[in-house]
Amino acid sequence: MGLVQISAEKRCEGFNQRRGPERDASPVTLDPDLDPSSCRDMSFDRSAAERLASDCAASMHEAARRFSAGIQELLDHAAAEAARERQQILEESTALARERQRLEEAWQHLNLERARMEAGGPVSSGHKPNLYPSPRETEQEASLSTSRFSTVAGGPIPNHYIVTVADRAYTVLPLKEPNASSLGHELWNHVVEVPEGWEVLSSQMEGFYHAISVLGQQRWGAMVLGVRNARRGFDAYWTPLFGDGSFAAQLCEADVDWIEPAGPAEEPQRRFRMTYSGLRLVIRKANQSFQATGAKQATAGPQTQTPRMQVAYSPGQGMPAPVYQNGMYPMRPIGVMQPGVTMLPGTYR
Repeated sequence: MGLVQISAEKRCEGFNQRRGPERDASPVTLDPDLDPSSCRDMSFDRSAAERLASDCAASMHEAARRFSAGIQELLDHAAAEAARERQQILEESTALARERQRLEEAWQHLNLERARMEAGGPVSSGHKPNLYPSPRETEQEASLSTSRFSTVAGGPIPNHYIVTVADRAYTVLPLKEPNASSLGHELWNHVVEVPEGWEVLSSQMEGFYHAISVLGQQRWGAMVLGVRNARRGFDAYWTPLFGDGSFAAQLCEADVDWIEPAGPAEEPQRRFRMTYSGLRLVIRKANQSFQATGAKQATAGPQTQTPRMQVAYSPGQGMPAPVYQNGMYPMRPIGVMQPGVTMLPGTYR
């Protein structure tokens, strides 16, 4: 607006004037349409200029706001993408660590199995091999022979491997005492055979849940116990050796692939291969009632080296407390057994 006003004033001053002598001497030609009186009415519109400046400032502020919002959106998207990538990397690293641990465990078991094969010792039928016994094992268990437990010959299972629940005898394969607290290397890739007169415990059997609630409270030298399910597969239940023991007797996983048939495809299947190092197979005496050889003598006769342990239980008083005969242990054995559980010396056949 200022330039327009100055130009108009210059043109008004140029009426009837000539240029200087140093320039063209020709007279100034005025616009015939220009009214000289209009030069006096021309003025600067300040309010319009202020509105224009305000509009420009508002437009620039809006553009800056949109630009900042776009930059912030890009930053947020990049941060979220980086977080997702970090989580994915963390999950992959965790999976790789687990896989590495599994491979290391498999490698250790492979070396152990190769050493056993090189030693040329046969694998016992229905029981753990007696090669390389663990120093934690009892002297009696380490000295057990394959011929003594031959299922073909119908050999007996010593009573200290057996827990009775509601007049039923139960044990695990490979054999282990109910209170054994150390895991052995005999479990991985071990072939077991169910002895004659015994059967694999199934969830379809009567009294199963009571039995597994009792058996799952024992350690058995394993983290999980395997049982048959309704789909002819196997389910696994925790023992107190897993974690802090609070999951004992609870279902670990259904339809596990840690037990697979290892014998002829016939029913009932009696040979199984254990493909997990922390698992034992639960079996029970097939007949409904049985007699314990030596049970009467252990109760009324002279004491044997295997102590008698029964459960003292009164309804309404909570968990039962085990009662032991005086002088049999320097200290009480660890563990609390459920009602209806009795362990007696002797031999079950």
